[in-house]
Amino acid sequence: MLESAIKNYCSHTADTAIFPGAGTAAGFDYVGLGLIGEAGEVCDLIKKMLRDDDGQMTDVRRLKLVKEIGDVMWYWSETHACLELDPVLTVEAQQSMMAPTKTVPAMAKDLGFFAAHIAAVNDVTDMEQRQEALQILACMLKTMVELCEDVNINFVNVLETNYKKLISRKERDVLGGDGDNR
Repeated sequence: MLESAIKNYCSHTADTAIFPGAGTAAGFDYVGLGLIGEAGEVCDLIKKMLRDDDGQMTDVRRLKLVKEIGDVMWYWSETHACLELDPVLTVEAQQSMMAPTKTVPAMAKDLGFFAAHIAAVNDVTDMEQRQEALQILACMLKTMVELCEDVNINFVNVLETNYKKLISRKERDVLGGDGDNR
């Protein structure tokens, strides 16, 4: 089920990619920076959970986390397009990985760590670096799926919610610009 949901999501997100170099190696800097930024948003929500909610995931914060993980997934998807990687291979790679036995904060930090490593790829034409990126993307996916499970979020719902948001923005011609509530 995860594989088909990811494949479906990734095949449709290209319609919402309006940045220079979308779907090509020329767009990699954009998606790498976006991946770091959105992973940082996830980390920020977990940090606030620790500070403000005694380490407990509230319903309000859970809804925000759905949106932010969805945004990470958009950049995750576009990273595949820019590096010409098949997201199905990434799903297959993450399925063979052991589930992390980490706390929610540790998983959020890992997500940021993985995003920074993806963005550090400096030669998108180098096959070895692209294969390493695939493994890191698999680690990111595994971490996001496990993070969602730990805080009672349906990961497939994250993808569906994000796609609906993107289509709404596209229809209203507000894919560009700033702010979560466009």
